[in-house]
Amino acid sequence: MGLTWRLVAAGSPGPQAALATFDAREPFVQPRFKADGGQLPDQLRSAIPIRVPVGCCVSWTWSQDRRTLLAYVYNITDHFEIPGNTELPQRFHRRPQAVDFRLRLQNLPDVFLNYRLYDLSRRELVKHRKIRRDAVTDLFATKHDFLVLVTP
Repeated sequence: MGLTWRLVAAGSPGPQAALATFDAREPFVQPRFKADGGQLPDQLRSAIPIRVPVGCCVSWTWSQDRRTLLAYVYNITDHFEIPGNTELPQRFHRRPQAVDFRLRLQNLPDVFLNYRLYDLSRRELVKHRKIRRDAVTDLFATKHDFLVLVTP
């Protein structure tokens, strides 16, 4: 969903400003907005600045005025674990599969901002333009990871 979240130790008070809290000791329920039959407040939709395609995940941060956004969009298809492997430095690995890449920026301020999309696998800038409020980028089926940068 691309929402900001934080973990709180059991027994600790949750943050005062939290719009939703989940108890990790309870069985998992796929998060959905109230309008979709879930428990997340619908007002959280306006807190999501970026949507990525199925098969991708995103880590992002943006400035308090929402004029600067930095996001890492990465392919999460075909992740696997090699338990007990002592020869490789990591237990988790991936062999990305191509996904239809459609990126949506949303809930940005109503001002013109610079939008840049970098292909991290090819190490090059693939999009650069001015955007206002929202933007959609359709690329191609790709296994690549991307960096999104929005600035004033």
